[in-house]
Amino acid sequence: PIYNKDIPALNIDFINKAEKQCPEISFLNIQIAEQVTEYKDYLNDYFTDLSLNKNNFFTDVSNYIAYEMGQPTHSYDFDSLDGEIVLKENNNKQQFSTLLGKDINLNGSELVFTNKDKVINLAGIMGGKDTACSVKTKNVLIECAWFKPENIIGKAIKHNLQSDASHKFERGTDPRCHEQVLRRFIQIVEDHSEIIKLGVYTHKSSFCHKDIKLSFGLDRVNKVLGTEINKEDYKDSLIKLGFKIDNTIIVPSYRSDIFHENDLAEEIARVVGYDNIPVKKIDLTNISKNI
Repeated sequence: PIYNKDIPALNIDFINKAEKQCPEISFLNIQIAEQVTEYKDYLNDYFTDLSLNKNNFFTDVSNYIAYEMGQPTHSYDFDSLDGEIVLKENNNKQQFSTLLGKDINLNGSELVFTNKDKVINLAGIMGGKDTACSVKTKNVLIECAWFKPENIIGKAIKHNLQSDASHKFERGTDPRCHEQVLRRFIQIVEDHSEIIKLGVYTHKSSFCHKDIKLSFGLDRVNKVLGTEINKEDYKDSLIKLGFKIDNTIIVPSYRSDIFHENDLAEEIARVVGYDNIPVKKIDLTNISKNI
């Protein structure tokens, strides 16, 4: 279930100076009437079944959302923020205290969020201690972003941080899931408390995700696999996997691993089953060389 009502616009002072690295980002502000101390069964079971420790309500919901929908979000205590929030490449030497209490030295090119020129979040990896939510937080700002994997890869290892968010961002998240994710977030909060304030802000740049379109390429797929799959079975398999078919094959936005027909052949190989692909002799052309 997701929140289906209209969401007011959020007036927030945000500047994106790293649009190539983060082309799409949304912020959701939620303020609740009372602190949440008891969780509904579905949320409580997440921690019980997976033997996870609870932190505070908004961070717990954020972690649950990442598990449920595959999209990391970050929760800031909104009352701890003051003035503009900036996303940028930081090249200055600074010390940053993570929400886990670890101090790290930023001494190279790092993608960060700042507030009053102070780093509050190592983007896509981990937030800071000073703006982290606590059990007393009732006014929260939720960040939901799409970071290009190449800008996140290796950063958590560089700083020796354990980060589920970076694990997901390094492998590619769905750039078009943000509204669904934030509406799900609102619904979970509404299940637990009265919402007295709500607003959303979305920033999209010219570097936003563009659909990847591939030629139908059935002949190539059959040649790669050594199969004789017909056109209708090929189309049916791709549609069931979330691809859209018109004059071309449109790759789902959440499949960041599909770039060409060879990748489609791999998808079809799994559908057919590797053991069901007929064995054929490899035909290698003999080339004679005059020495």
